[in-house]
Amino acid sequence: MEMYRSIGTHPMSRDVELHSWYDWCLVDSLICLHFFQYMNFSKQRKKRHKQVAMDNMIHVIRTEPSICHRDTAFNILGYSFMQENKPINAFICFAQSLKICPHHNAAKLYLGIMHRRVIGSQRRPLPY
Repeated sequence: MEMYRSIGTHPMSRDVELHSWYDWCLVDSLICLHFFQYMNFSKQRKKRHKQVAMDNMIHVIRTEPSICHRDTAFNILGYSFMQENKPINAFICFAQSLKICPHHNAAKLYLGIMHRRVIGSQRRPLPY
């Protein structure tokens, strides 16, 4: 999911000490746990459990001050909302992620995917 971070930045053009994390997928373990629960319950078609996992992700993002990589947490939650066909909620999560980390952020990719879905679903013949 967060593999998009290093695309577009040549490895030799960045500070090795400061930007070495661009090559890694970083996520808080608690968010990761709830996301894996969400994915597992989705595959098992357990709607109630899946919703609890999403609610837990929301709760952690809202209340846990020491959460690491909050931008990635918003992206994961946004991705989950995309899977639930809730584009407004997904957009809000991706926008929050971009506020935290405007560069090298997978939210840009997800927003592009959402934009393409909206445009694709509204295809109509040209009026001429």
